[in-house]
Amino acid sequence: MSAVRRFPSRMSGGVYFGPADWRAKTWAIAPTPIPQTAAAGVTAINNRDTLLALVRRVGLGKTDRVTPALADQLELLGQRPVRLLVLNLLPSQPESALAAALTDLALAHLRAGLTLLDMALRAKQQLVAVDRHDQRTVKIWRDLAPGHNLGVKALLGKYPLAHPLVLLRVLCRRSVLNYAAPAAAGLLVVDPVTCWALGRAAAGEARFTHRPVQVVVQGLEPVLAMARIGEPLRDLFTRLGFPTADMECIAGGMLSGQLVNPADAVIEPHTDVLALRPSPRPEPSADCIGCGWCVQACPTGLNPAAILAEAGMHAAMPLAHLYEAVGCIDCGLCTYLCPSRLPLAATIGNIKRSLTAIPAAQAAPAPSSLSAQESI
Repeated sequence: MSAVRRFPSRMSGGVYFGPADWRAKTWAIAPTPIPQTAAAGVTAINNRDTLLALVRRVGLGKTDRVTPALADQLELLGQRPVRLLVLNLLPSQPESALAAALTDLALAHLRAGLTLLDMALRAKQQLVAVDRHDQRTVKIWRDLAPGHNLGVKALLGKYPLAHPLVLLRVLCRRSVLNYAAPAAAGLLVVDPVTCWALGRAAAGEARFTHRPVQVVVQGLEPVLAMARIGEPLRDLFTRLGFPTADMECIAGGMLSGQLVNPADAVIEPHTDVLALRPSPRPEPSADCIGCGWCVQACPTGLNPAAILAEAGMHAAMPLAHLYEAVGCIDCGLCTYLCPSRLPLAATIGNIKRSLTAIPAAQAAPAPSSLSAQESI
């Protein structure tokens, strides 16, 4: 890629998080033009049924790894009143600037998407959650708020506050009635790409076929690119001029992302951040030293070391001891901080998936501690 600016790496514990002040000034790949023909019936999107029909017609599914798809939330909501609708513009990963970039480059679409949601859902309260350190984005949304039935909540964007369950605990305190399905309690969280895509649908786009993706390459200026859903990652990197030889590719962010092969992996509807870095030296794990760092860091109050110990001692993984794992939000902080380099997040994630796959009739009830963890 020509004239790519290099900058001093901002490092934290060996993990690259990108430049602190980076903002996307342009799209690295030009957005696909929106058809000029008006979408039929968009002005009639004035209730949740017509909104759900539009979401399905556009093919708008899950556009964020941790936020439930809007269609799924609407189905859980049913005809219940919407107590709170949150547009979540907090950074989903320490290196992510996607929400701020969309505010800068696609504000009209975000506004249109919010207007559509307001017309259809008539939420009692609408909030935009933003990182208070991103003062430019805060100002843009506060300038918009007075005429749009909108509140702006500037929060300390400490990772992983962008996770919907953690965010709702902060915003609602003890009024979140169902952590597994907040929409059933009238609480909806919309990620910025969903709102942006709804705005594009209002402008006449027929299908959700492309999405913005932030690409971070260690030692180079990050870029924001429009990527085609289903496009091989290797093709995207080639068009951007980024080398992939002898590099690891991580999809989803450094802390909680997955190592993928660019030749095989493709852009998913929920692909938000892609990172390329030189392969690090392997770090062998050691025995747990009981430091408690994983417990202190866990945003949902779990004891990762204890869950790992239980998994190692019991081949059958008894539900009574391990059901706490279902409260894991896959943030990756426990593994990142562990001085013994134990595979905490990966092990707990496997346990959670095995437990949630058990039919409800066979599963033991979750202990009360899961509903008692109200604060972070």
